Amino acid sequence: MKVDLLKAFGNEELCLTLSSYLETDACWCLQSLARNFLSREGAKNVRQALHLRQEFSDFFAILDSVLSWQSPQQLTLQELHDKFRCSPVSSLFGEQLGQVLTQAHDLFEIHELPSGELALSQQTSHCNLQTFSVMHSRLLRFEATLASHTEALARQSQLCISEEIERYLSTASVPKRGRKRLSRQSSITLPKNAIVQDLGERMKAFQSARSSMMDCQRWISTIKAAETARLVLETLFAKGDTATVDRVHRILTAHQSNFRCGPQVTADKVPMALLLLLKRSLGGLTVEAGRRPTLRNHMCFHPFRGLSSCKAKRALESDLNVLKQKHRRLAADADQAFLATMHGTSVSLSGDEGNTTE
Repeated sequence: MKVDLLKAFGNEELCLTLSSYLETDACWCLQSLARNFLSREGAKNVRQALHLRQEFSDFFAILDSVLSWQSPQQLTLQELHDKFRCSPVSSLFGEQLGQVLTQAHDLFEIHELPSGELALSQQTSHCNLQTFSVMHSRLLRFEATLASHTEALARQSQLCISEEIERYLSTASVPKRGRKRLSRQSSITLPKNAIVQDLGERMKAFQSARSSMMDCQRWISTIKAAETARLVLETLFAKGDTATVDRVHRILTAHQSNFRCGPQVTADKVPMALLLLLKRSLGGLTVEAGRRPTLRNHMCFHPFRGLSSCKAKRALESDLNVLKQKHRRLAADADQAFLATMHGTSVSLSGDEGNTTE
């Protein structure tokens, strides 16, 4: 019915306006229909708007999960950039971040750390930001705001970025202004070329490389958990069983389950795995409050529409391949950083100053 409705209107502006109120899967119908009743430039604008809506929504989901996994849940711009290097997102970080924060300004907070740096954190109106229901609610709020800017996205208009967000995005080039430390006093400062100081820098590089590799491993296991969740839902739907979020969570985290083909999933990965599955199904998988009286207080998954399950499988496989390539590079960086810590670190006991054993 939605497709027939869109065919009835051959107006480009009306097409964009309608897409602001349609679900994601219905919006993607415009991509195949646009060539039938829109001009070449109009069809290009529609595809541009839909592509950016999907891209920004994916970026928001990754950003929300990265901040949820942190302890404490706040990151400077450089730390956030390092975290995104290990995620499935491969788009331009700076441009995407500015646009997403502009449209989700009420979902995040920017505050100053004691060191003087600016840090980004989630808006703290909820007591637990790591549950699936909260993450899903935040995503729906963001997508609703995003849909209202469909026409601007189609025209490739840059949304106005607030001064606070501009300050945060420019902190990478601002020098840190920390307090004066005791180690800066000349009486106890090591020489600039001291071996101990050099080793400390190398150890920092190794720890950073290893942390990035572990973040990438976490994303790989999350992608695998999303695929396991997809198989669980297919099994439940095939049997005609009710697929509540709580039930799927229990199946994924149980030591043994007849509904699960893959390995057990740790509880901390379930919210993002389910959210990622929703995103990769392009709207073909939906979740909402149960319609029966006994399920009104429970969130339930509805069966996959069309070929959305197969699309989600292919998209997850693509994400997994990207992450495996990133993991190989990060593992190589960690190995090199480790070897660097072994280079020139032991001091000779002969008493000759500056004589080292490599």
